Amino acid sequence: MVGFRPFSKLNIAVFFIGILSIFFLGKWFNLNKGYEPAAYLDGQIEEAGYESKKTILLYTAKDGDRENWKWLFPKKILKCKNNVVCRITSDHERITEAEVVLVSLSDINSFTWTWLPINYVPPPWQKWVATWGEAPWFYYHMTFRNIGSFSVLNGIFDWTVSYRPDSTIISNYLHDPNKGDNCKFVKKSTKSELDSNAIMSKKSDLALWVVSHCSTTSRREEYIAEMNNYMHVTTLGSCSSLGKDDGAFNTIEWYKFYLSFENSLCDDYITEKFFNILKHNTVPVALGAPKKDYEKIAPPNSFIHADDFNTPEDLAKYLIYLDNNQEEYLKYLEWKKSYELVCEEKWPCQLCAKLYQNNKKTRKYDDFPGFWNKSSCYGDWHYKTRTYQ
Repeated sequence: MVGFRPFSKLNIAVFFIGILSIFFLGKWFNLNKGYEPAAYLDGQIEEAGYESKKTILLYTAKDGDRENWKWLFPKKILKCKNNVVCRITSDHERITEAEVVLVSLSDINSFTWTWLPINYVPPPWQKWVATWGEAPWFYYHMTFRNIGSFSVLNGIFDWTVSYRPDSTIISNYLHDPNKGDNCKFVKKSTKSELDSNAIMSKKSDLALWVVSHCSTTSRREEYIAEMNNYMHVTTLGSCSSLGKDDGAFNTIEWYKFYLSFENSLCDDYITEKFFNILKHNTVPVALGAPKKDYEKIAPPNSFIHADDFNTPEDLAKYLIYLDNNQEEYLKYLEWKKSYELVCEEKWPCQLCAKLYQNNKKTRKYDDFPGFWNKSSCYGDWHYKTRTYQ
């Protein structure tokens, strides 16, 4: 009877080399398949007369697809206020002429050889810019293994664009499609009226939560499950028993409260889950960044923060109290009489304008892990335990 020959050490070595080769080729393919020029830009004819203008190179894909850049850079010519103009390209052949090389942090990894240009030394006038919009856990799980692996980015980037207030250009989630980015609430010159009766006439339920990300590092799903023991929270979205509901947000005005619970508890990470609710006559209940971060950017007394309560039960009881006391509830909407939203230009135009300024003193991120680590994440609902989410 003929048996199988046992694997020799050479066979095993060849086997593992083959597996590693497939792994690294896969990494290379997945990164580089998004590096072909964006089709939406390729199909456009560049307007004449702008040849001397600054050039921004969209070097990587954005969130896995180059086409996603079109919401920020829709045309080959970016026209901004004060006659500021930049040329937009995604063609790597033009890297030597680009004043900015724009890199999406979610579309690179710690294997720099898979995405950095080989044997290329950027000229001193060229700025490499990193942009991102997700909480830190996303990059640990999807692209970088841990805080230490960010060291491969040391010395690469000059500027950053993100929701963090220490970024070169701030692009947080408080924006308006018509007004711009990095918006702020400021006092109105003249107070407006608030029709309390009309607002309350629409209210038919207590609290709403729309959710599509079911298991989170913030454990918001556990918090709300405990709240449900003391009050009713209407849950819609793909994580609810009712399944996905495309019209869920159309019902916000029916509810007195919306649970603006983030997937991560990280400094300054406040998303549209909170800011979009401020546009409605509904009170957001926040769990995400520490309360002080909300206070820096939201109007006074415009929200309720979970950290003000010892337990989910205490928060639930307070919401029930407000439900039964209309005058106290309406105090959380009073700010609408006195505040309005003002915004800066959208960040692509801020980036373009910055290229025409005197930027001889540039900031080089020689310690990217140190910069990244200045922003903390937390492992508990009262922000006592720091964690690398």
